Amino acid sequence: MPTKARTRQPATEARRTRERETPRTAKVDLPFVTAEFRVPQLPNREDMAETARSLMPSAREAAYYGGLMLLAAFEMIEWPVAAAIGVGAAVLGRGHDRGEREEHEAAAHARVPTPRQ
Repeated sequence: MPTKARTRQPATEARRTRERETPRTAKVDLPFVTAEFRVPQLPNREDMAETARSLMPSAREAAYYGGLMLLAAFEMIEWPVAAAIGVGAAVLGRGHDRGEREEHEAAAHARVPTPRQ
């Protein structure tokens, strides 16, 4: 009995590898239109974790928004004012981060030597 399990395992692994390499598609041919449907590729855990980390605020930003929340909760400022301040800070922060990212990318491209012809 153990020999059957050993012989099936490589075949199963080969099938799984083949399924990963070839995307599953369905093709519909009509007189004037051809439609092809593909199974979407899902990101792996590392990509999903990196995306989640990039969307999370830094510790400093979290403290800032937490402070705004506490001020609104204890009615030191009205909640619409706290919301406006938070949204304004988030919008300005996103623009600032994007500008820094573009400057960093431009500097990285400037350092790359171009091939001489």
